[in-house]
Amino acid sequence: MAITLQLRHDTAANWTANNPTLAAAEAGVETDTNKVKLGDGATAWTALPYYTGGVFISSPTWGATMTLTTLGYSEIRVVLAGATTVNLSAGYDGQKLLLTLVQDATGNRIVTWGTGIEWGVDVPAPTLTVVPNMTDYLGIFYSSSAAKWRGVSYARGYV
Repeated sequence: MAITLQLRHDTAANWTANNPTLAAAEAGVETDTNKVKLGDGATAWTALPYYTGGVFISSPTWGATMTLTTLGYSEIRVVLAGATTVNLSAGYDGQKLLLTLVQDATGNRIVTWGTGIEWGVDVPAPTLTVVPNMTDYLGIFYSSSAAKWRGVSYARGYV
């Protein structure tokens, strides 16, 4: 017996005009552009990023305390405009995420990690670069048994 799986679909103009909020992990296809978006259960269509061949990148606006939505993303890039505490929403078990943190032109932006992110003995919580316009990359994954993101790597000080 054949099974047909049909994704939610419409034209780009109709998606934009209706601006629905897709359920978490629900796919929406633009039939005239062949572009795809994945819902997070909270963000309206026009604010969701397009799926780009396996990489979803989020670039949220900086805030003193940031809770970053992780569902559906493989990279989150934040330009730091001041000191901040970073929190991440729950992911799915084994989800991998590249967290890219960029110092603004002023630099000296300090990051504090929220309670949902833990670092180990071999990879302790990093002290990030504070040089203006420099970028740090952090590799993390979600452990559903621990209900936390776990830091597994970082590289600091890229232009």
